[in-house]
Amino acid sequence: LFQNSASTGGGVETVQGTLRLFNSTVENNTATTFSTGGVYAAVSDLLIVNSTIVGNTTLDSAAGGVFFSSTGAQTGMIVDSTIINNSANFGGGIVNRGNLTIIGSLIANNEADWAGGGIRSDFLSPTEPLTIINSTISGNRVLADTSAATSGGGGLFLRGSGPATITNSTIVDNRANISGTGANDGGG
Repeated sequence: LFQNSASTGGGVETVQGTLRLFNSTVENNTATTFSTGGVYAAVSDLLIVNSTIVGNTTLDSAAGGVFFSSTGAQTGMIVDSTIINNSANFGGGIVNRGNLTIIGSLIANNEADWAGGGIRSDFLSPTEPLTIINSTISGNRVLADTSAATSGGGGLFLRGSGPATITNSTIVDNRANISGTGANDGGG
């Protein structure tokens, strides 16, 4: 999926469905008005295995690389994959709004204007956790200089009451240009 453009899901989009990507590349796609340059999976089951999501852009919203949402019944998994060099207003690499597990993957060199250079995980709840295992989140950045509570998290931005579990993973060399203080500030 290379050099496509759409208002949502420049590379591929599914709503209330199932999306499985194996050994695939989603590269240099653009979302022009809403969300997600690369892979958009809303209220859907998502499985990405041994794939590369690279160089995708959202011009006016969330998730340069991958957007995932669920209502608790759906699950998302990203396994042995690379999500690099994507950009968006927030969630440069990934925006998660559901039960997402990331295993053995690299999330690197993504950019967000406001929050979550690598990953932005919103609305976490006990039924919609974020789990990261044996993965690396590195070299991501947030560009804006702001002290807003919804900004920050160069590597990882978390918001909500549910759990985020990170096991045997590396979060290093991420940056956020934040002028204030707060839970989400800093590079991460």
